[in-house]
This record gives sequence, structure tokens and C-alpha cells, in this order.
Amino acid sequence: PFVIFTFQQSSINIQHKPVTTVANGMCTQLKFGSDQLFGYLFVVIDLIFRNAILSIKGAFIIPMVLCSVFGYLYLRRHGSQASSTIALAFIIFSPAIHIFIYNTNWPTSTLALAFLFLTLYGIDIFDKNKEFDLKSFLLTSAGYALMAVSHLATAFVFTLIAVPYCLLSLYLYRTKKFVKNIFLSFAMGAS
Repeated sequence: PFVIFTFQQSSINIQHKPVTTVANGMCTQLKFGSDQLFGYLFVVIDLIFRNAILSIKGAFIIPMVLCSVFGYLYLRRHGSQASSTIALAFIIFSPAIHIFIYNTNWPTSTLALAFLFLTLYGIDIFDKNKEFDLKSFLLTSAGYALMAVSHLATAFVFTLIAVPYCLLSLYLYRTKKFVKNIFLSFAMGAS
């Protein structure tokens, strides 16, 4: 059901099959499976620009920009402007990210990392005085859902870490409102 492009010498042949693109001289197949958000991102950019090379480059850059923006928002809540910028630079320019560039389908991991930061930001802004915090609920749900759609393995590992975090928060804050709101957010994001 997607309009997919394959390359020939001077024209683009429109067919229905997995997206195959050429990026940095390598052939990359974009799958519509557990990391489908990146494939959708590529198709939307390609429909706008009608240039597959420009589209794949844009689809590689957008996750890094989102990771930078959402990462800065989250880290800024815990430190000064300078320390947040330095910490984010260490995350973005870490060797792991650059190894992902050459060895794996890294844009999906980077896109999931951006939504992981958004989910953590949503958890962090929860107002413990309210019975139900709609802003926190929506950000956490959207971040978790987008993380799962962009890279399922990242969402799975995040879920394994979030359960002990919620139990620790229940012990620290002595309020069930926080844990109830977070679990409802995760349930909404998973659905």
C-alpha cells in the first residue's frame, strides 16, 4: 500500500515493494516493521521533495535534530544551560552513535532515543499535587508510543527499566497518584 521508489539510471520507477535507497554509496533497505516510523518519515520527505537521495539524507538528519531538542529539554530540567549542552554533546557525539552510523540501522535508534527523552520529560514534569496531570500524561503517552513505533527494542528495554523506577518512586514519594498516572500513560502509549 505504499508508493515505493527504486532507482534506475535517469528515472524513478514506482513500484510496490520495500523501500530501497542508496545512501553514502551503500544500499539500504527500509523495512516497515518494528521500526516503521523511520520508513514513514522517509516516504513523507520523499513525497515533498521528490528526490530520494535528499530524502534519505533528511531522514537521517531529522532523528538527530529531534534527539538534540528533546534531550536538551529533558536535561535542562536537571541542570544549567551550559551543563545541559555539554551533557547533550557527549550523548550526540558519543562513539556509540557514530558506530551505529556505519554498522546498524542507526536512525531508528536515534529516533527512539529522541522519544525516550520526550517520555522522560513527560515523567519528570508530573505534578505530584494533582490527581491527574493531563500534560504529563499526554507527553509520556505520545513519547512512549512513538518510541515503540520507531524502535521496538528500545521501548522494551525502557519498559524493563521503568517498572523498578515506578516502584522506587512509589517508595520515595509515598503517593500512588504518580505511579497510577505513569502506568496509565504507558498503557495508553502501548495501545
